Amino acid sequence: MEASQSSGVAAPTFLVLTFGLLFADLDLDGWQDLVIANGHIEPNIQDTEAEISYREPLLLLGNSGNGTFVDWSKSAGKGFEQPLVARGLAVGDLDGDGDLDLVVTENGGPLHILRNDGPRVHHYLRVRLRGRAPNTDAIGAGLELKSGDLTQQRFVRTGSSYLSQSELTQTFGLGKRTHVDRLTITWPDGHRQVVKIPGVDREVVVEESGRTPLGRP
Repeated sequence: MEASQSSGVAAPTFLVLTFGLLFADLDLDGWQDLVIANGHIEPNIQDTEAEISYREPLLLLGNSGNGTFVDWSKSAGKGFEQPLVARGLAVGDLDGDGDLDLVVTENGGPLHILRNDGPRVHHYLRVRLRGRAPNTDAIGAGLELKSGDLTQQRFVRTGSSYLSQSELTQTFGLGKRTHVDRLTITWPDGHRQVVKIPGVDREVVVEESGRTPLGRP
């Protein structure tokens, strides 16, 4: 079912040419937002299409939690104001503060790092998996986290966006919730492991051997 209009995604993306695309919970409220890196392939496109430009701004569509998205781009900071010929897009906690930062590559231009320094009002849990050899990164593993009324799923995978690889550590925003009821790992070979989480606002390392996760506040 086509839902780009009803979800609020169609209008902000109608005139841009997208290369980088990913979901990431940038405000840690428990709902994954949509980040879009844009840039046309034809430098002179505006000569024939007046409404379309070669350099285009990044877009940030915030997840409302009800199946719709709101365009947050104009309030997301300077990184979303400067038009780019953007191509690659990756996400990761680059500064170790628990929230997700962005890396954008530009065609014929520099690398752009957008650090997420918004006010911290929500809790989080970051989970890094250690699989058995030879798949020590646990590629293909699934994670399901339950916290009160919130259930989230993630998959450890490669190729997270156009010519890009985001970090393999999985970040779960928890909003105002201060505990995790259950974290279930489905390892690549299909067996499941339920992990007890000692607290929030930390990164845990879960080993496929079933040992207790190592907590790092």
